[in-house]
Amino acid sequence: MTDLDASQDDTHATTEVRIITAALLSVSRERLLDDPAAAFLASKVQSLGHQVIKRLTLGPSREAIEQQLRAWIAEESIDVILVAGGVGLLPGDVVPEAVRAVIEREMPGFGEAVRAARSEHVGLRALHGRELAGVSAGTFVLAVSGELDACSQAWESVIEPLLDVASPASLVPLLSALSGG
Repeated sequence: MTDLDASQDDTHATTEVRIITAALLSVSRERLLDDPAAAFLASKVQSLGHQVIKRLTLGPSREAIEQQLRAWIAEESIDVILVAGGVGLLPGDVVPEAVRAVIEREMPGFGEAVRAARSEHVGLRALHGRELAGVSAGTFVLAVSGELDACSQAWESVIEPLLDVASPASLVPLLSALSGG
C-alpha cells in the first residue's frame, strides 16, 4: 500500500458521524442579548444536528474577546467557536486582531471564500470585511460579519460545508485528527 492509499483509507475512516459542539460569541456595540446573526448561526448549527453549548455577547474589547476565546479554546468539549461581528474596518472592529492573537494556524482561504461569496451580493463592498478563521489546540475559530445578510451568505457559502459531515470540505476529519482519534 502506498502513502497515498493509506491517506485515502484514513480519510474514509474519519467520515464517521460526529456531533460538533460549538460556542457562539457575538461581538456588538449594542450588546444585544439575542443578536440576530448569532441566533441565525445557532439555529443553523443545530439544523445540522450539532450542539451549541455556549453563547455569549461581548462589546468590542480586544482584551475581553481574546480572554473569552482562550477560555473556550481551553475547554476540550468545544470543537468550533463561531464569532459574529467586529470584523469590519471601524476602530472598534477588533475581532481579527483578537482571533489572530489566539490561533496557532490561520486558514486564509476561509476569509477569501467568504469575501468572494459576499462580492456576488454587494460587489466590492465585500472587501470591507476581514473575516478569518484558524485553529488552536484542536478548536476551530471562525469569525464572520455580525450583519445578518453577510452572516447568512457566509453560512451558505462557507460555514455550512465546513460543518456538514457529508460535505467534502467538512472539518470533522480534521477535528478527529487534531484530537488524536
